[in-house]
Amino acid sequence: MPIAGNDPVVDAVRLADSVQLAPFMQQEGNGWFSCFMGRLENHDGTNAEDLPRLYDDTVENFRCGGISIKSDMAPWWDRYRAPLASIGITLNELDGYVWVLPATTSPSSLPYAIRCPHEQPALDKIELLSYLTCGRDAQQRDIVIKLVDKGTREDKILRTLAEYPELYDSNAFPNVLPPTAIIESPYEFNLVAMPMWESQYKLLELETVHDVLTFMRSTLVGLAFLHEKRIVHRDIHETNIATNWYCCSADRNHVSQSLRERRRTATVTYALYDFDCALQLPPETSVKDCRRPPMETTFGKPDYHPPDTWQGEVDYNPFAFDVACLGNLFVCYFANVVTTVPLLALLFAKMATLSAHERFSAAEALNFLREIEQDLTADILDTSVTLKLQRDHDLSDHPDIYWSQLSPELQRQWSSYRPPPLSRVDRLLRWICETATGWKFVMFTHLEMPRPAWDSLSAVYYITLSPFISSPQCDMAPRAASRLGQASGGQRQDTRTKQEARQEPELPPPWPIDETQCLILTRDVYMPDFMAGTPVVITAQIPMPVSPTQYPGQTAVPPNVNSFLYRCKYFKATVTTEYIASDAQSTRITGNQLSRHPRGRGSIEERYERGELVYVVDAVPDARSRVLNKLMKIPIGYRAKVIGYTSSAGPSQKAQLATANRFTRPYMLQYAVKIVTRDWLMCPSSAPGDAFRLPTARELANWRNDLAAPRLEGALINMD
Repeated sequence: MPIAGNDPVVDAVRLADSVQLAPFMQQEGNGWFSCFMGRLENHDGTNAEDLPRLYDDTVENFRCGGISIKSDMAPWWDRYRAPLASIGITLNELDGYVWVLPATTSPSSLPYAIRCPHEQPALDKIELLSYLTCGRDAQQRDIVIKLVDKGTREDKILRTLAEYPELYDSNAFPNVLPPTAIIESPYEFNLVAMPMWESQYKLLELETVHDVLTFMRSTLVGLAFLHEKRIVHRDIHETNIATNWYCCSADRNHVSQSLRERRRTATVTYALYDFDCALQLPPETSVKDCRRPPMETTFGKPDYHPPDTWQGEVDYNPFAFDVACLGNLFVCYFANVVTTVPLLALLFAKMATLSAHERFSAAEALNFLREIEQDLTADILDTSVTLKLQRDHDLSDHPDIYWSQLSPELQRQWSSYRPPPLSRVDRLLRWICETATGWKFVMFTHLEMPRPAWDSLSAVYYITLSPFISSPQCDMAPRAASRLGQASGGQRQDTRTKQEARQEPELPPPWPIDETQCLILTRDVYMPDFMAGTPVVITAQIPMPVSPTQYPGQTAVPPNVNSFLYRCKYFKATVTTEYIASDAQSTRITGNQLSRHPRGRGSIEERYERGELVYVVDAVPDARSRVLNKLMKIPIGYRAKVIGYTSSAGPSQKAQLATANRFTRPYMLQYAVKIVTRDWLMCPSSAPGDAFRLPTARELANWRNDLAAPRLEGALINMD
């Protein structure tokens, strides 16, 4: 992406001396591009307010806030419009809540997509989330810009992808959507530009066997590439798979029809993207033997998660987990294609099998699929298919979804390849581990097992003991967490380059058990009280057990922030309502003190019914709050509720006043008191070290103010 020159606002933006185009940059005619690296700075190189900050400390917190695109983000993006234009990026215009695309775009090759040339009104529009925008690069190609926190896993993975030239080679594109520009802001976030692709397509609209196999091959190529670079996606889902044909028409039927026509006349490909849940491991990590903590299986969308940790396993293989997620996606949409291409049943069986150590790697699955395609004739590839969604079951547990599509003869011939059914022991263990209590029981069983006995059995761990042991990664079982769709962050992982792979990062020390040390939750731990952004203090540290499965990088290290699970508590303010009443024997509240209107005048002749709302327009006696143990003064203008009449015999009897009007009745009123109780609330669950962060100055000040507030206070509120 070239830099625009002779721009009148170029003085407002200065590229750092170290900013260069990637060394593998070649001409577009050869099908190669590069990722542009740049940096935006203010006039004097300081963090002055030339360029606005985010409305929150980090993009992650900003995404969780109620930010309005029209009122909040429109002026924010406008401040970045001129600086971005000086380096060749033109932001589109915002029309209300949608971004307006230009009428035309420049044709280009992969990794850029092709825009639908439909005859529509002059302007197409696209709706994006608050942390996204769209625009054009210097060659007038459509791009999407995403805000990414500096130093996060996603930021490091995007920078790693930018180093691979094949991602920008249209002749060797590995079906992973790369960044085309990474621009540093003066603050704690980057602006990452990517080609605009289509992600709102429907897989059920694929029409032929060729369409299905193209989707399967594209996704396997992308996953194999990521795994080769030791990047685990951890969020395999059709919404994170884009196609290189996009249409921004408001008529979604027109979009679907245009994409179908495109598939019939030209080659359509697909690519993996969205790496906010991804993890990069050292290059020497074994794809077959890698092990990670089991609670990481709760990251990402849970629709296609296999049950790798539903039975109390102490660890899991993230690469095999990715393959199973993609295999389950294939089974969910393409099970009935097995009728036309029977060998797909074997591919599904080896990708989605319950035995993680028997699964294909992504590269093996890709090679198997290519062998299947070699034997298919043009007539088979052009065969029409009617896809049916199969999402009524846990996909890995029900191989009959696709196996039943085979003929009886092939089922007998390939019976040895059919995944075995779930055993009764596995079903029992899943049932136990599905609840927090059962998960703790399995955890206790694992922790109480003698270490020598454990060491002697480690060789047969996955055969005999795997279903019976667990690790206290969290008080919620992975299966339950997956079903709740908890897709927040994971353990902080160093995503290093090959040159830095053997330089172990120095992790911070464990979080202290200190009631004066405020920490902020970075993700939801236990709903509804312990959500992301909640201030807490650490109350206990639970040592993490060492996995019995050896893998590269498992070395003795000093205790650090990831060596423990942490219990925490939260200083919570609980709001309740106490209802109090006036004296049941008092005769001092009459129609003279009450009115049906806030500024009305009382009348001794007025009559009020039980349950009617009235306003106090003259002084009435105080009422006692039992919770606060004090008299509450009733102000003029307060809205109360009539309970009934008062007398020495009770509110149901009539009482007479010694006045000129001997039949005037005194009333008994009900008032509402808002009670605020503040006390420490213990979190029922534990959380890993990266679920906490240090507070900002504002967060710390707010927390201290909460601690200084009274433990018990109350105030009158109007009755409803």
